[in-house]
Amino acid sequence: MTEQQPEEEENAAELKLGSVFHNATALSNSEAAMLMNIVLETRKQEEAAYVPNPVMQKTLEYAERFSTARTRAAAISMKQVLVDAELMEFEIGCVANLMPENAEEAKFLIPSLDDARFANNDEALDTALSNVALYKDT
Repeated sequence: MTEQQPEEEENAAELKLGSVFHNATALSNSEAAMLMNIVLETRKQEEAAYVPNPVMQKTLEYAERFSTARTRAAAISMKQVLVDAELMEFEIGCVANLMPENAEEAKFLIPSLDDARFANNDEALDTALSNVALYKDT
């Protein structure tokens, strides 16, 4: 008989997102739109008359509308800047979607950024956000 460990209380501000998210990859709206377009193109190649269901179509429209990177290269570069700045997976997805302009705004929108990494180092976070902004709409 195995003992179940108690489930950790979820708290996004502390990056306690629950066990289902431990190995999850956060996608930006840009990445999600690109992946959905690949799936749609593949299905259309397999079946010329393929029409996506309404939920898929609405989800794709939403992801495209709120995409911040327009090309695969820009999305990859944005993500790499944030990885290099030592943001966690959840934070990367949030920053890529919300595109905060400075460290103060980022910490307000994404409270987990106000931890030991950036608590007294707004400059490092500001630099990362400025670098990410270079890829916006490209």
